[in-house]
Amino acid sequence: MDAKVILVLLLLSHIVTDFILQDDAIAEKKKTCSKAMLRHIKHYLAANIILLSPYLDINNNLWWVIILLTLAHWIIDKCKVKYDKKKDKGLESFMFDQAAHIILIVSCYPFIKDIYINSLADAIGSFIVDNYPIFLHLTKQKVFIGITILLGYIFNFKGATVITKKVLDKYLHLKNDEPISENEKKNAGEAIGNLERILILTLVLQMNYATIGLVLAGKTIARYKKLEEKNFAEYFLIGTFTSMIVAFATGALIQAVTNL
Repeated sequence: MDAKVILVLLLLSHIVTDFILQDDAIAEKKKTCSKAMLRHIKHYLAANIILLSPYLDINNNLWWVIILLTLAHWIIDKCKVKYDKKKDKGLESFMFDQAAHIILIVSCYPFIKDIYINSLADAIGSFIVDNYPIFLHLTKQKVFIGITILLGYIFNFKGATVITKKVLDKYLHLKNDEPISENEKKNAGEAIGNLERILILTLVLQMNYATIGLVLAGKTIARYKKLEEKNFAEYFLIGTFTSMIVAFATGALIQAVTNL
């Protein structure tokens, strides 16, 4: 069970670094500024050390796993930057980049399966349980499930926004609205998409699939008049279905992983 907790913490470090600590400005600066890339890699290393501190010990190889993953993260990001400069594929390079990071992290499982919580973290845990009985039934399985669900929500709130944007970028010709500022786009479109995915993910985890139709219906009613325009309707449906698929897939993956 410790190995599974370590694995989801490694994934959480990646998601936090790539989608919370790295905003659009940093992502763009990475393409031209080596200092921005180095700052991103430092964030990745720091996130791993902080989140995995309960398992770090001089007698295990987790330090080497973190260092090697950090170097691999830097190499993959450098390759993506070079690829984007030549071809600028957007969605394709983003998906390959994320897949490479995740595959590398998951492939570390054989090297972490014999790592257990360190003595300091164990002592702190015992102190908390002894003094706060509410944590008495907090097992490692529940911690694993909690982190996995948190991972899903963070990804749907931040990472899925990037995916949806990159999909919609291919169909901007369908959108014939009056030009609006970037701030307005973020305040409206992103907020609606984030709330939609959070609601759908929550409903999927609760297996309350029928209510998901109401979420889609409410969003459709709000844009009813605009849907009479063919181009806008297609653009709207592409964005909505992309967002829903990501939320559904995340929920299904969480259920599959936590039932292992």
